[in-house]
Amino acid sequence: DARGGVAVGAAGVILESDVDGAGWTPAAAQPTTLALLGVACGEGRRIAVGQLGELFIDDGSGWRAVATGTEQRLLAVALNRSGLAVAVGGFGSVLVSHDAGERWEAPVFDWPTIVEDFADPHLYDVDVSDAGVITLVGEFGIVMRSEDAGKTWQRAYKGDASLFGLHIDPSGEGYAVGQQGCALRTVDGGASWEALSHAYEGTLFGALAFTPGDVVCAFGLQGTVLVSPDFGDTWR
Repeated sequence: DARGGVAVGAAGVILESDVDGAGWTPAAAQPTTLALLGVACGEGRRIAVGQLGELFIDDGSGWRAVATGTEQRLLAVALNRSGLAVAVGGFGSVLVSHDAGERWEAPVFDWPTIVEDFADPHLYDVDVSDAGVITLVGEFGIVMRSEDAGKTWQRAYKGDASLFGLHIDPSGEGYAVGQQGCALRTVDGGASWEALSHAYEGTLFGALAFTPGDVVCAFGLQGTVLVSPDFGDTWR
């Protein structure tokens, strides 16, 4: 954000950078000793999530705790310019906030019907567009989508391999990656998805698209980085 970058991790560590990301230092005060597993920045506000449903906000005056109503592990969080925030995590946990993280509500999902199994899937990543479209990914190759800021939800994709990472560009191009080199692509903002050929048999944790140039990068275990110059059709 305008202040710089922020990274979170094990034992509640929070690192902050200057604007260009060249130097990183520990935050002035660490709000927890539990692992922080996801962080999002937007409009002068940062939200971090982690173990036991812990959630913290930094709006420029240091980190403070906010109640979430859950003790499930929260693995990722996203925030848009309008203050719509979504956090996801263990056993189908989804939290939605319409006031930039101050208050949270939990939509109800019929997970056994959605995943076609008697299980509540772990949810690993989430994207929130400035138009209020929410996309989340998780176990059983699930992609869930809401076009109305979390009021209603539709299953956009169902596969086999768990999906760990998600990136959707404002142009509508996006990628989801996960187990066994699984990679999916969308060109309509997440409304529909197609499976891409596997160039790697290990686990992929995230993807980024760089435009112009149509270059996509996916990264995984043991420092593996895959690069595609053609929207994910081929990889090296």
